Amino acid sequence: KFFPNLIEKGFSRDDIAAALLRARDEGIYDEDSGEFSGRIYKVFRDENGVRQSFIKINSGILKVKDVINGEKVNRIRVYNGKNFTAVNEATKGMVCALDGPVNLMAGQNVGTFNDNYVPVIEPVLRYSVVLPEGVDAIKAFPQFLALGEELPELSVEWNEEHQNINLRLMGEIQLEIVK
Repeated sequence: KFFPNLIEKGFSRDDIAAALLRARDEGIYDEDSGEFSGRIYKVFRDENGVRQSFIKINSGILKVKDVINGEKVNRIRVYNGKNFTAVNEATKGMVCALDGPVNLMAGQNVGTFNDNYVPVIEPVLRYSVVLPEGVDAIKAFPQFLALGEELPELSVEWNEEHQNINLRLMGEIQLEIVK
């Protein structure tokens, strides 16, 4: 069922109709094909360093031990704040975190969901990372890659010629976060 919350001053009948049509066209209110599909919207590492891929299930059922893009799902977590419950399956409409797959990226479609999603945000400012004295860039690079997984608008690159880490960022605020 779909319950739009359009109680707001200034919405005309045409605005509400346009919003409902947009919701239908964007797949929010669609028939379930029965086949699994979803979109990864966030990647995060918990306090133990376990990589989690947060997914919105768009259709079908995803079960523990299912394979997504060649990688097995070891656990499905449903979060409520910082607490989570491990479940055996996730169904259409659920938002959950997957333990196991390590190659899923934010914005990626999985299963039969194929809407040719292309991110419109691309980092444009390039910076070279200056590490503190005594910190090896090669050893620090995996930590920057993990940060890049969590923030898809951050691009992390290794410069083989200069043996340093380069970042492409969106702006000053993101630069402060990295610092």
